[in-house]
Amino acid sequence: MADREIKIILTMRYVLLLLILAITGCSGQETTKEHSRIDTAKLYDPNPQSDEIGGSEATIFRRNIVLTKPDYYVIINEQEHKLETIDKVKDFIKSHKEQIQENKFYIVRDSSTAFNKIVSIINILTENQIKNYKVINLQEYLAPPEPVTIQAPHSIVTTYDENDSTYFSIEILNKGINVRLQGQETKLKTTTELDSFVTAHKSDIKEIAIITTKDIPSAKFNEVIEVLKKHEYTKFNLVSK
Repeated sequence: MADREIKIILTMRYVLLLLILAITGCSGQETTKEHSRIDTAKLYDPNPQSDEIGGSEATIFRRNIVLTKPDYYVIINEQEHKLETIDKVKDFIKSHKEQIQENKFYIVRDSSTAFNKIVSIINILTENQIKNYKVINLQEYLAPPEPVTIQAPHSIVTTYDENDSTYFSIEILNKGINVRLQGQETKLKTTTELDSFVTAHKSDIKEIAIITTKDIPSAKFNEVIEVLKKHEYTKFNLVSK
């Protein structure tokens, strides 16, 4: 019985040892993956501070090597060079080293470009002391930006007490705009004047009422709404006369 207990204990220790080794191995793999991810970011853009603000797009299409096809295409000073093999690329970069070093140089790839192909070009650049480069994915670069949804102001149809001084009221007329704030009425000619009025009295505006009639063109109403949106007012009471 004692021998059996000893065997069970030894077996449990062996299983525990295997579990510890497995956990340690997984942890090491995660650390390696994270390290690889960080190194890849540095590898693809070792000098991010040198990106030209506002002029990078023009530079990309004037100074690059394109890896999206079987052949290599290098553009320097707006001249295109077709190179069939990696050895020809190596010779070309070596002979044009000084020109490439003048400014940021771009390695243009797409999602199907093999990682080894990218690394080969990076190695050639590094061998020639060219470290001011950046790898860009052409598909991601040319993708249109995500559409931005602009939230329209919220309106509440209600009755309106014109003697309530807590409202900033905007009465749209066929000719001009009447505004009332803290009991003071002001006649304005255009929405430009309304914009200036709102800017000058923004700290006093709490609640807004837009007063209109059925015969007022929608274009005039929309112009007033645009002024409110510009100043980030997204709520108003809509009052019909």
